Amino acid sequence: RKMGASRCAAFSQLSTASARLSSVRIRAVGQPRLVAGGRPGRASITQRVAGCSRVVKVASSATYFDGVLQGNENYHDAHAKNVQPLNDQNCGMYLTRGAWAIKAKEAKTILLEGVMEFQNTTKANEIFVTEVETDTALLSNGPVSEYTVRTFVEPMHPDPEDEFRARPDGYWPGYVVVAGATTKMKVYVEIRGQDLKIRDELQALWLKVKYMTYGPHGRVQKSQHVILPLKEPEPLKEPLQWKEASSEYVQKSTTLKRLALPTHLLSTVDDPVEVVKKYALPYSQPGDIVTIGETPLTAMQGRWRHPETVRPAWTY
Repeated sequence: RKMGASRCAAFSQLSTASARLSSVRIRAVGQPRLVAGGRPGRASITQRVAGCSRVVKVASSATYFDGVLQGNENYHDAHAKNVQPLNDQNCGMYLTRGAWAIKAKEAKTILLEGVMEFQNTTKANEIFVTEVETDTALLSNGPVSEYTVRTFVEPMHPDPEDEFRARPDGYWPGYVVVAGATTKMKVYVEIRGQDLKIRDELQALWLKVKYMTYGPHGRVQKSQHVILPLKEPEPLKEPLQWKEASSEYVQKSTTLKRLALPTHLLSTVDDPVEVVKKYALPYSQPGDIVTIGETPLTAMQGRWRHPETVRPAWTY
């Protein structure tokens, strides 16, 4: 496949602000057909008017991945093989977005913990991971100047030698990953802020990991980006705001209505089926149609890439 990397990039590039569910349009009553469209950031349920007199409450719950390591750890299952070029300018080393959990969520502090994996995809080359640095950005409904974010990276190499173990000063010891092998690292993120406000304002954390590799291609600077949700949307208020499903695909129909459902900022820590169960199931009934847009599905599957990680080239 020619220019596979650039095609994947064009399809998968995603603004962090749009990684949510999308709405749809309905074509006809009885045999509806789903068509891409609508506003990004919401899900849609289409329901017959005769059965939409119910009002359902959804209780507010904790963050979706509280306390449980969750995420797409295997980079190959997502898209690495599809974008690996013949002349691999990326040197064959990939870093997964990992599995993450919220280990503590108090009035003034949030502690996140994740395990990310380096994967050497080459068949014959040893590749060094010589440097690892992290940077963060908070996505919030208000100013973030009052918050402080600290990160700490801990190597989890399989070697028992002391020289490869975690150092208290946070320094990353250079490590060689042999062909076809992997190694892991644990990342801690601590967010501190004003009392109570930390729960009301913060929406998500954007973690940027930059790492330097050394191998047959020399020194190659690489990066990985992870979006971690910190807050869920407020439950919908009564009465539910059902709207007419009017569009060019629904002509002179008064039997269909739609309801847009906001979600938290979706990413690789989310599972599409579980997201639908969590946000759509409480409002749905037999005969309803539940849809998810392509963009949030891409985000949950780990197929979106930051532009700086894209290097167009010939592929296998």
